[in-house]
Amino acid sequence: MSQAIQLIEASKSVLISGHLRADGDCLGAGIVMYYLCQALGKEVRIILPDDPDPRYGFLKEKTAWEIWSGHLPAHDLFLVCDCNELTRLGAMGDVVAQSEVPRLVLDHHPLPADSDIWSAKIHDETAAASGLLAFEIVKEMGVKIPEAAKEAAFVAIMTDTGWLKYSNADSRAWNAAAELVAGGIQAER
Repeated sequence: MSQAIQLIEASKSVLISGHLRADGDCLGAGIVMYYLCQALGKEVRIILPDDPDPRYGFLKEKTAWEIWSGHLPAHDLFLVCDCNELTRLGAMGDVVAQSEVPRLVLDHHPLPADSDIWSAKIHDETAAASGLLAFEIVKEMGVKIPEAAKEAAFVAIMTDTGWLKYSNADSRAWNAAAELVAGGIQAER
């Protein structure tokens, strides 16, 4: 994880993305990382390969994202969330694969054998959600994030744990959810 933190700290312009038809965990993790990078003074944009699951459109009210138009803007770090391989980015993945820009993955899914495509990884298969990993890195770096990022982390954790009912809803996920609620997140929303 220290190599990932070094990449983030050294970057000036971060482009964040996630898998096709982004779900709550993908969007949540990306939004948390967006605000982390913003708090660190980085230029940061979220560009998704296609339209996300419309159920999560309410997240866009506080955090704008763009849909890929066939080219990528200038950036010096590409961060992909909840996506273990570039093929899950569709055609956008081909463009990213041809780029010389460092690539950072933040994911809780098993990485394929060719995972050497990543310059650094924030990866933990025991994490209930990628958004949980994003929330943990924010805490590790001691960065304050706004309510929009906390809400996104909560959505990510709830999405991938089925509101803490799935077998992956361990004490780590429960504790993060409790901390977010204690910090002002309104679960009923």
